[in-house]
Amino acid sequence: MVAGPTVLVIGAARSGTTALVAELATHPELYSAQPKEPHFLALHERAPLSFSAPGDDVSINAKSVLQEDAWRALFRSGRGGIDGSVSTLYYAEQSVESIRRHCPDAALIAILRRPSDRAFSAYRYQVGRGWETETFERALELEDQRVDDGWHHLWHYRRMGRYGEQLEVFAEAFGANRLLVLDHADFEHRPAEVLAECARHIGVDPSDFRPTGRRVNQEAVRARPLVLAERALRRSGVASGALRAVVPRPIRDRLRRIGHRP
Repeated sequence: MVAGPTVLVIGAARSGTTALVAELATHPELYSAQPKEPHFLALHERAPLSFSAPGDDVSINAKSVLQEDAWRALFRSGRGGIDGSVSTLYYAEQSVESIRRHCPDAALIAILRRPSDRAFSAYRYQVGRGWETETFERALELEDQRVDDGWHHLWHYRRMGRYGEQLEVFAEAFGANRLLVLDHADFEHRPAEVLAECARHIGVDPSDFRPTGRRVNQEAVRARPLVLAERALRRSGVASGALRAVVPRPIRDRLRRIGHRP
């Protein structure tokens, strides 16, 4: 059987995962799967996909790699393959079982962003593609209905920022040592230090990276819709109180810092 990925960059969406995978792939012992987000670990049991939002038919439904043989074929190189599917973190319950079965030894990395900034970035991304036509405030009001109607995870602007609930599942399943949690802002401002941290976690030489200097998500707009989203996210409870019993303190501290960065 062809080996699976060595590294899973599990999320979060619109938090710099694409840039992080690109920088990791500059290491001679690592490379990115193509596509970077096959979505196999979270979604293969749902195949064929039938997400129903505008554009889902030509994006996630059409481009996901959900057959095991095809997914493993993405990692035929003798180097360490990276699967950068952000669905892995969001659909945590399904993903941990798939990881246990298909790539139990893979290193796990999550890069997170202030939830309100992440949500607004996802919104702007969908607007830019011509698929989101509502205001940000209205999109937040419609989120529960969209979820019920089967719109795929990138449309879940509020829910995708509930990192505590998602990370709790991974920490409970694999323990703290398997999970490296990064801050999007740290990666943007101190990329070399973050890559060195990743190298130690993966087990490769940090001096072998060849950084591209590519900037990650740069939206810095603190518009009124973003402020409203932040208030809504706080009301929804981004970090569960139950987290203290499961997620190690260093991870909780990072979540707290990410969630309240001014």
